[in-house]
Amino acid sequence: MARFDGKKITGLIGNMVFKNSADGKSTIIQRKAIGVKQTKGSKITSGIFAKASSLGKLFRIDFHSLMSGFYDRGMVNRLTKVNRDILEDCYDKANKTYVFEAGSFQRLEGFEFDSNSLLVNYFLKDVEVSVLAAELSVKIPAFETNKQLKFPGKANSCKMKLMVGVYNFELSRKPKYQYQEVNIEQGQGVVAEQSFVFEVAEGCLCIAGIGLEYFYKYNEVKTSLNSKELSPAALLFANVTPGNFVLPAGYKWKFEEALQLNPKKEETVDEEND
Repeated sequence: MARFDGKKITGLIGNMVFKNSADGKSTIIQRKAIGVKQTKGSKITSGIFAKASSLGKLFRIDFHSLMSGFYDRGMVNRLTKVNRDILEDCYDKANKTYVFEAGSFQRLEGFEFDSNSLLVNYFLKDVEVSVLAAELSVKIPAFETNKQLKFPGKANSCKMKLMVGVYNFELSRKPKYQYQEVNIEQGQGVVAEQSFVFEVAEGCLCIAGIGLEYFYKYNEVKTSLNSKELSPAALLFANVTPGNFVLPAGYKWKFEEALQLNPKKEETVDEEND
């Protein structure tokens, strides 16, 4: 409804809106906004984007320490896009559910968190990741400091961080991320082959990543040198383990809404692990 105060009209007439300008000296006329009805396809697309964004946020939180808290400005959007592409490929339109296979999340492999300092430019060795039963193994072949592990600027010490996240979409559960590290000195020379083992579960997405935190070490005191321009970190492995997930008794598997991509399923607990 419009009102006339003797000088000006304010309010709605038909599909036109009349309102006073900020200085009150003139009248602004605008066309009324018309709601746009979403099609079924656009609703699905927007729903996938929302889920991809929530999933990306969950991954960023879990792998925050891997990045030493630093990443490039476009990282959030890049991660959301990768997740969106994955979810679009795995969405079963007929059943309106997401169906994941072993390699569904392989697009995440090689994802760099900081485009300003790519991990591949600082650590020049291929890391081997494998899963057998309920164990994920990471093997770092022997390498030589300064040649295959770069030390930028005044850095003379490095902490190599390995992290693994385990995610179950069926029950929307995850345990706390797992973390291991190895400290390397610039003058160390050849670093022997090392292996790390992490606990995983059947029917879960397992993601492994590696990050480098550089230090200037003097008189046994370390000063971190990582920043938005220097924080090499990347995902190495993303695979869905075979088998059916059974929620282990006695283990702290937290419910995560971001993992609830499909309608909620009834939980069963493995009493043998109690």
